[in-house]
Amino acid sequence: MAPWVIRIVVLATTTVVLWFFAPQAYQALAARIGEPGPMVDLDRVALRDAPSWLRTNPVLVRSALSELSPVLRGEFRQDDAAGLAQVVAALQELSWVESAALRPSHPDRLQLALELRRPGLEVVPEGLAAGRINPVLVSAAGICIRCEPGSAPSGLPVCRLLDGVLPGSLPIYQIGEEHPDPRVLSAASAAVEWRDQVRTRHPAMPELIEVDASNLGYRLLADPNYSEICVVLRRQDGGATRLAYGHPPGSPYPRVAIEDKLKVLGKILARYPGLNGLDKGDLRFVNLWENWLRPRPPSGSQSTAPK
Repeated sequence: MAPWVIRIVVLATTTVVLWFFAPQAYQALAARIGEPGPMVDLDRVALRDAPSWLRTNPVLVRSALSELSPVLRGEFRQDDAAGLAQVVAALQELSWVESAALRPSHPDRLQLALELRRPGLEVVPEGLAAGRINPVLVSAAGICIRCEPGSAPSGLPVCRLLDGVLPGSLPIYQIGEEHPDPRVLSAASAAVEWRDQVRTRHPAMPELIEVDASNLGYRLLADPNYSEICVVLRRQDGGATRLAYGHPPGSPYPRVAIEDKLKVLGKILARYPGLNGLDKGDLRFVNLWENWLRPRPPSGSQSTAPK
């Protein structure tokens, strides 16, 4: 996958251009007049060439900049190799940053290129952990990426955790490290697979709003008829439809091909446009998919369909 790069030009002039982030939205990155001469002020930056997934998501922008901003402070000379190396090292310690490079740019600028980690999932603690453990973003590789505390939902698919790896434990994690819960790792890989291989290949793809990996390793139901991973899609009417997805990417068990899942999904959408009227389904059975459909019960009635 191509790296996601933000090029940040650190200016020594009086003009600051935030290409994808309103200046008033984050005061720590506001422009201030730097000293003339060879000094370069790291507080005064222009952000360019941001990938669309970041540029169009204000919550992700705020989270990324809130972590970047404290590092991009102070003044350095262009020929201060040790000082600039310290800045690069500090940037590479951040959860949002996969790699960083900083070099002088004529006549009085520094060119900073960041390869960012792209979050694919938001982990939301629930139950006893709700309010005690902050939500966290997770990359395809399972790395925990800082989400600004108190921010709005990221708009990414969510993975809900009622407890940690052991029953009754809290879903503890470390920013910048791989999430310790295998359910999160599987949910993140499934969410990214859906984003990159399913959503892009179907013209009327409903939004993926949740990945449920609670049955990973048949933790809840030791029955191969039940799926380890389920995806939850937003119906056109605003509700949600739950679809069995099968084993997660990287599973040692045989997986249903993406092409077969797309065929089943296409048939389901033809039967239920926008998924309206559908409560549950299963993407694993190319020939028997109709047997697994569970229409929504009429309003005011209770469903007797098997779960």
